[in-house]
Amino acid sequence: MKLKLNVKHILVITMIVIILIALYKQYTKCNCTKCSKHEKHTSCKNIVFYGRDSCPYCLKMKKQMKQDGTFEQCKFVDTSKPAGNSEFKKVCEQKQHKGGVPYFVNECNGKSAVGYMAKSDLFQKLGL
Repeated sequence: MKLKLNVKHILVITMIVIILIALYKQYTKCNCTKCSKHEKHTSCKNIVFYGRDSCPYCLKMKKQMKQDGTFEQCKFVDTSKPAGNSEFKKVCEQKQHKGGVPYFVNECNGKSAVGYMAKSDLFQKLGL
């Protein structure tokens, strides 16, 4: 049995291939403007950890993250210092966050998480 392809068949196949390529690129693309490599990634250096050393949950979270090697992936902002507090207040206004710490923001996708939690829960909430 011989398969005959006419112009319509070729156009349909071409369109399907173009759509699949576009979907693949959209799925693998990172929306981050801060990354040098715009591909989807499972660990991002653009996670901001807002906290202070007077908070027992922040200390517990820092300890846990240092033990599992994820603290190095974060930028820690000390909210007890004036500059850190100012930055945190701006983020709270933008995100409509009430101001509790520990507070995490993934700058690549805008997702955030608050409170002490397991690494898997944190990364899931941050979209990693």
